Amino acid sequence: DERKKIAEIKYAALITEKNIPHQTAKEILNLFQNIGKNPNVLKSMTMGRTKCQNIISNVLCPVETERVVNNIQNTRFSIFIDETSDITNEKWMTFLVRYVDSDTLDIRTQLVKLIDIDAKDCSAEKLFKAFELEMTKFQIPFLNIIALSCDNASVITGKHLSFKKNLESKCKNLLTFSCPCHSATLVAHAACAKIPAHCEEFLRKIASYINSSPKRLAVFNEFSECFQDTNRKILKLCDTRWLSHYLCIDRLLELWDSIKYFLNEIVVSEKTKSGEYLLSLMENVNIKAYYLFLKYVLNFFNSFNAFFQAHETRIHILQTKSVNFLVQISEHFLKPDLLKHLLTNLSFHKKENQISLDNVNLGPRYEEYLYKLVKEGHANVVTIIRQNCLQFYITAAEEIRKRLPVNNIFLHKLQVFQPDVALFDKNRESSFNDVSFIAKTLHGFDEDGLKNEWFQLYSDSTIKKTIKKKQNLSTINFDSMWKEILKRQSISNPKYPNLKSLISTIRSLPNSNADPERTFSVLSDIKTKKRNRLSTTTINA
Repeated sequence: DERKKIAEIKYAALITEKNIPHQTAKEILNLFQNIGKNPNVLKSMTMGRTKCQNIISNVLCPVETERVVNNIQNTRFSIFIDETSDITNEKWMTFLVRYVDSDTLDIRTQLVKLIDIDAKDCSAEKLFKAFELEMTKFQIPFLNIIALSCDNASVITGKHLSFKKNLESKCKNLLTFSCPCHSATLVAHAACAKIPAHCEEFLRKIASYINSSPKRLAVFNEFSECFQDTNRKILKLCDTRWLSHYLCIDRLLELWDSIKYFLNEIVVSEKTKSGEYLLSLMENVNIKAYYLFLKYVLNFFNSFNAFFQAHETRIHILQTKSVNFLVQISEHFLKPDLLKHLLTNLSFHKKENQISLDNVNLGPRYEEYLYKLVKEGHANVVTIIRQNCLQFYITAAEEIRKRLPVNNIFLHKLQVFQPDVALFDKNRESSFNDVSFIAKTLHGFDEDGLKNEWFQLYSDSTIKKTIKKKQNLSTINFDSMWKEILKRQSISNPKYPNLKSLISTIRSLPNSNADPERTFSVLSDIKTKKRNRLSTTTINA
């Protein structure tokens, strides 16, 4: 027991000295306990900086890269292209792929390589040349690429000189998908421009004002504990993370009374101009109304954004979700009978298409607050607030229709693979028209074989033994359902080989561009202020 305690103390001291995260302590210990089952191996092990680096770069990296490359050499995949710069201003481009593993039918999203690019020239041609070089080096056929996922940067998706145009010269049937999360962010950004600027100004400045001073933070915490029975920090707004806007506003409203009492105290005790200015903004009767509205409406944006950051296949409902999002926003200010015409050239600006200003839905808590303002004699202010919020809705609806794929026929037809159609729809001839359209768009499929399998699927006795069995399949998610169906064998061969090929291609299509962002987060964890001299080879490995 004594030796065990000494060993644990030494181990904890090493974890502390080397600043290793405490949550990894058990994992490291488990590794050495496993190696220690053969004491001779542990005694004979040697490891230094150079050897460790060489093993990572020359053993682990080539093996993992070869495994991914071998898979995508023989299957169709989507690519994610995005750029970033690290802490030392080196420029990087992702070569990230999404494909379906032919053995397990699981979706894989994996990094082939983080491409180091010349920061002096990041033109579309240079980016494509760098990408083409890697494709050639790994002997990956360009024809295996089915889709490009990217943000809306002109260097990637521009109409003329762009990465997309260069790639289309190699992949004639390329599909390009703009990230719906990024598009929704641009929608929110444009709509929020209709809200007075002092709302965002206060949101930014109050966090810096309190959190940048230990004294002010300590005083604020006392007020917070007194009025809210909590000690929660005011969140700082992040320009590049629009999901944070909702969280910041939610926290601000939660701590509203504490902040107000705190600023009153600071103005009296410190007499600072910045404190006085923030208090004057907070005492503006309209500012809280706008925050209540933004908390209500930004929740719709967050829900849409978060939904398409998932790993599981959701591309088949992107068009439906985009339309629902447009309806969700439009029903707050448009006349109900016009909601079915949203996908046409319906004008959101025309007064005759809108309900009366007093009936525009701005959220339940918002309406309560406005009623209170009217009773206090601020009816004119309430009218201006309502007009600005209406402009938010109008701009949001216009931008959603412009930026999201509400009219995309291909995405709309992907719904044919939802369980209610694929498993239950009796009119197979009609539903197969959509299957045929998708197969022709993606190219390279046997339509006669697909048709036979599509009709066979409805009457498949192994799936349709009981309605209960079929209902169970319909309640699991898209990926699990199709894996269950497509793993079925006829003697020793797949029962639905053509459907298997088509569904695997569809499941390889991207939901969003969230995966490159996660890769960049890993990059910022690898290359830090104190660890800023890592070579490009080591970073990649």
